[in-house]
Amino acid sequence: MEKIKKSNLIVYIFFIAITFCKGIGFSNSNNIYICIYALGVALLILKIIKDKISKKEFFNIFSILCIGVLDFFIGGETTILFTAIALCSLKNISIDNIIKIMFWTRVVSFVILFVFSSLGIIDNNTLIFYRESEGGFITRNSFGFSHPNIAHSALTLIVILYGYIFYNKINTFNMILLELLNILLYQFTFSRTGFFITTIYVLFLFMVKKFKFVRNALPKILNITLIMCLIFTFFMAFGYGKIGFINDLDSLLTGRIRYMNILVKSYNIPIIGKIDYNNILFDNGYISLLYTGGILATSWFLFQQIKTNNIIKNRKTEEMIITIILMIYSLFESFYANILMNPALLFFAYYIFGNTEKGNGKENE
Repeated sequence: MEKIKKSNLIVYIFFIAITFCKGIGFSNSNNIYICIYALGVALLILKIIKDKISKKEFFNIFSILCIGVLDFFIGGETTILFTAIALCSLKNISIDNIIKIMFWTRVVSFVILFVFSSLGIIDNNTLIFYRESEGGFITRNSFGFSHPNIAHSALTLIVILYGYIFYNKINTFNMILLELLNILLYQFTFSRTGFFITTIYVLFLFMVKKFKFVRNALPKILNITLIMCLIFTFFMAFGYGKIGFINDLDSLLTGRIRYMNILVKSYNIPIIGKIDYNNILFDNGYISLLYTGGILATSWFLFQQIKTNNIIKNRKTEEMIITIILMIYSLFESFYANILMNPALLFFAYYIFGNTEKGNGKENE
């Protein structure tokens, strides 16, 4: 890990705290989690005063903070505000250091929950679930997390972060071990989304490492991937009940597309987001951003994503890999706008602050 400036140490402590809370399964409504973010607001104010931000930086952070505050007070949505606070603390901060912190903190939190649940210190949160493809009822283990899907998504994110940090050292043998770990956990969680995304990521990583033409294609497909994910999201939502393979995909995803169809047919897209949608489940990051974040938040995030993609396509291969896989993952999980579940959002700091040197992620002095 690169040398850490003393004045930025509090930012790293902040990210350790919020990553650990999220890693052990705290929701956005958890009081401890909220208190840590409240301290983050004080941190943000002090950091803005110290760092002397430019007009462009002020506009970017002020706009998303205002949107986050409006979403919170009007619609009760906290994700946009929490991500905004985290993003605004990143001026002159090494993104590589933050990603390493997130990786090791998540490894520690995962091991703690796994060991404690296995020893019976905390509840395993087992779930009896009927799945026709598995031949009837199955027992799904959560290993201390609130749901088996969350347990597997925790491993998926650890694998993705591992691939980023150790990209230059990782080899075929390492990738096989990662996939074996993925297969092993699936025998307990039966989480198909986490399993398939991890498998796709390992295969994608292998292709990028093995074939130069795949590496060369990455800069060209960054924004294409984003656009295709958005198109496919609405294709699924409006195609449900009309197109056979969409209905088959919905069965595989245990009704997620059906909920999207109900949402787009029953509710108008709000300017300011809200969370009251009659208990409709959000399992698509783009739909979730649009309806719980609103048009304003969605416009900000998509603008930042496109601008950031145009920057990272000239930087490190691993930044493009993690961005592409997390954009795809967001098709099947609701966390696109959550910086702790979608660490590719950390790269927004490149456009907002321009705070890292090309390719090395070192802090500005």
